[in-house]
Amino acid sequence: MNSYLKKYPMRRLCQGLTLVELMIALVLSLLLMSGAISIFMSSKQTFKLEENVSRIQESMRYVASRFINDFAGGGFYGCAQSSKDGNSNVTNVVSYSGGDDWKTPLYDFAQPLIGVEGASGAPDSLTMHYAKAGVAVPVTTSMGSQTGSVPVDQNVATYSELEAGDIISVSDCDALAIFMLTNDPGNSGLLAHDTNTTLNNVSNSEAGIQHVFGDTRFSAATVYEMEAVNYQVLATGPVGSKISGLFATRLGGERQLLIAGVQDFQVTYGVDQDNDGSADRYTDWDSVGSANIDLITSLRIFLEINPGTPVADSQGKMADDETREFTFTIKLRNRGGTI
Repeated sequence: MNSYLKKYPMRRLCQGLTLVELMIALVLSLLLMSGAISIFMSSKQTFKLEENVSRIQESMRYVASRFINDFAGGGFYGCAQSSKDGNSNVTNVVSYSGGDDWKTPLYDFAQPLIGVEGASGAPDSLTMHYAKAGVAVPVTTSMGSQTGSVPVDQNVATYSELEAGDIISVSDCDALAIFMLTNDPGNSGLLAHDTNTTLNNVSNSEAGIQHVFGDTRFSAATVYEMEAVNYQVLATGPVGSKISGLFATRLGGERQLLIAGVQDFQVTYGVDQDNDGSADRYTDWDSVGSANIDLITSLRIFLEINPGTPVADSQGKMADDETREFTFTIKLRNRGGTI
């Protein structure tokens, strides 16, 4: 034996772990593992929060840019005196006969903007009308009569963009009319506006547009293609999911989701009471009154945005740390003199 130990001295040191040592090792391992898991979960939560904040900020930037593009030029119909100054002579013969009531304001060009106040604090809705400045075609000669086709310069590049169903404005700084184009102009250079054509539930209520554009007694007339856009907040998920988003609808189109996660949209209207071009007070649509619509010179937009994930509570609202409120003001450049 002694000779064996002398030959293999390390064999005496080979001993196993006791039960106590094994339990201590397991406890230490569990503590280290729980710490690692805690750090991982904390990092994951921080990443998720930062991702949500970034998503909300990106949504804010996108919404602001879209609103500014659509609203800042609102009210531009062509060359005509603003009704704010009492000199407007705008004739709108466009008529919508579809069953979707929410589309009706898109085709009501009597006013440059139309608001709908949300009931009991619900989100508002806003429709804006304006002429596309990039699609302008000069009128070449007289219509001959109020029901005649509008003769335009077919050599202008934007002439080729005009087609049946487009909403058209024609103005000469003395009068302005809006109608639906009822023919494909082709090479004729003539824009018809009869009452016998209905496209996408839209038609002309009358053929006469109350003015003979192109007459040499008046200033040169110009044709523009019109645009209108409606913004509103609607549910985006299945029933009970309480997910909402901001939708936009344009002339001839259907609702399109712009951004999920918009849970509130409120609009107040800046009213210029002393005719200096700046808003003197901001009020909701119902308080503006029909007599003061032409005094609106700016919009104040309030949005409440979340990341667009499902909401658990019964009010359809995210927790405060999951939402951001966003308020900005848009000056209506064409409200305050001419439209």
